[in-house]
Amino acid sequence: MRHIAVPFLLALLLTNAAAQTESAPSSAEEYNKRGLARHQKGDQDGAIADLNKAIEMDPQLAEAYLNRGNARSRKGDLDAALKDYDKAVEINPKLAKAFYNRGRVRDYRGELEEAIADYTKAIGLDSQLAAAYNNRGLALKNTGDVDGALADLDKAVEINAQDARTYYNRGLVRDEKGDQDGAIADYSKAIELDPKDAEAYNNRGVARESKGDYDAAIADFDRALELSPQLADAYGNRGLARLAQGKDAEAQEDFEKCFKLDSSLKSYYEDAARRIKQARPAKNN
Repeated sequence: MRHIAVPFLLALLLTNAAAQTESAPSSAEEYNKRGLARHQKGDQDGAIADLNKAIEMDPQLAEAYLNRGNARSRKGDLDAALKDYDKAVEINPKLAKAFYNRGRVRDYRGELEEAIADYTKAIGLDSQLAAAYNNRGLALKNTGDVDGALADLDKAVEINAQDARTYYNRGLVRDEKGDQDGAIADYSKAIELDPKDAEAYNNRGVARESKGDYDAAIADFDRALELSPQLADAYGNRGLARLAQGKDAEAQEDFEKCFKLDSSLKSYYEDAARRIKQARPAKNN
């Protein structure tokens, strides 16, 4: 049984800004606001141009560096984004969103200890920043601190009980700790909040399969595939559940669909299938 163990880092945080008017900007603040608006509309190049102008007019405007870092991050220019976040916190060491966003970029780059330090700083400045708890929890999980991860995700849920991704992430951690009932509860809540989350259905199916509830697991894999027909793992996991039920022909059909979608999964599911068959009672002659 294979979880889809890709957790969800929560998004970049933006500065607060009033709605931008149609008139041409005449100050650093107005360029910053228009740059933010362009960033939110997906015009990263236009945003960067405006934020460059804002910084030229006021080199101490920390929010402009933060917003330019966000635009650069969205374009994939992570080195430049980090430099902007560095400058933002140098100018304003109390800018929690800049620490959070720098942590997110460091997290993405695999710099987990540095990311954790940034998330921790953000939380120290804003104790209600649920996204920082979520992301620090995932970073802690990836360093092997599963208990610390669970504590952070618990706090994220306490602050914001309506974020499906946080429940999904906590389900991953509970799965890793062997708490299948807790994982099922979290995946179920994620599905309640986001009924089109195919990966949550897949992972709930895996947790149910591990408890021997094959019918419920197969129902979850069926739903995952309705939502995402290219989800190779859902075919592989359904194949394992069907194999455990003795439905070998149906299982083989699922394995073939899985391997057609992602041949790299062949070894994993063939090994898992072999173990299921080996565990079957020997037939009497």
